[in-house]
Amino acid sequence: MSRQTSRMNWTFPGEGDDPFFEFFRQFTDAADASGWADADNNNIIAFGTTLFTWDATSSLLSWDADFYLSGFTTGFRIEVAGPASATILDGQLLGFVMPRLITGNTIVAPFVASRIAESAGVKIHDRIVIGARIGSSFYFRNGVTIGDGEFGEVWERPTTGVAVPGLTPSQKVTVNSALHLHTEHYFTPGAAMTILTLPDPSPETYKKFTVYRNGVRSSTSNPGVNGHTEVLTTPFQVTLNNPTQSADDVIIIDAETTVTVA
Repeated sequence: MSRQTSRMNWTFPGEGDDPFFEFFRQFTDAADASGWADADNNNIIAFGTTLFTWDATSSLLSWDADFYLSGFTTGFRIEVAGPASATILDGQLLGFVMPRLITGNTIVAPFVASRIAESAGVKIHDRIVIGARIGSSFYFRNGVTIGDGEFGEVWERPTTGVAVPGLTPSQKVTVNSALHLHTEHYFTPGAAMTILTLPDPSPETYKKFTVYRNGVRSSTSNPGVNGHTEVLTTPFQVTLNNPTQSADDVIIIDAETTVTVA
């Protein structure tokens, strides 16, 4: 009588089975297919400039165009069609069934499930996870995570933190808060000058002024000769605590402005 394993459901021959060879061949075929699938799965890469949008409130993951996956065991790729969307509850995943040894580019239909399991004759190694929802965030197979209301080209992430596609809104906020530009402004105002006006930096904004008076750094906390007050918004001014003494006085203002990643 034939027997089966308890996990992968591979059929293998029992003692005295006849025909023994047929049961044994079924076992080796299943083992071979599983080994091939595991090797293929280890190399699967997703790609495409598809923009994913995640709305945790409505549990809706949307993508605006086709995206692709391949294990590169053939010269062809798997395609998930877009634009499309899927409703994914907390703890659920988005996946697809991976066809093997394809002879042409092949469209697959994604499914939503609570776990990866064998069903309808499809083995677990043929079910591939695209991403999963945990709480209010969605985690993609390449390690990219997007939160509620965020979007991004998750398969095409930037590597340098510059203005390239792929940053989510919260990541752009982080990058923009760190990026800045320094511009030096020179003033030789003459005697008895106290107010120095800087140009409007729009569309950027001023983050900080560093003021040097005749080579000595001025401070907003210094009430003495080298002290000053500043206005980083319009009218964009530095007011010296004490007026300049002569036309030889030199004021240098290092103006730090924001730089925005679009």
